[in-house]
Amino acid sequence: MDISIVSFALTFIFLGFGVKRQRPEKTHNYTQQVLGWHYFLSPAEENHKIYMTADRDGVHCHDYILLKDETGSTRYQVEIIEHYDASTIWTALLVRR
Repeated sequence: MDISIVSFALTFIFLGFGVKRQRPEKTHNYTQQVLGWHYFLSPAEENHKIYMTADRDGVHCHDYILLKDETGSTRYQVEIIEHYDASTIWTALLVRR
């Protein structure tokens, strides 16, 4: 193998060009959305967690979701998310933060 190719490959990896960068967490505001119409919630095993199903593109693991509640809003973080096929529909396990 040519040393210049190996050198280039090592430099490429060392500088991080071959590593996918972690994207910053986004906050998705659902406080103006209607529960039961735009999104659905169901209880999880632990009190500080809930399951959410919605149809909105761009939500990923570690993102934050703002949901309306009796005090104004509560912030949750997406712990696990499953996107359905090639659609924008997803279900996620949220943790109150």
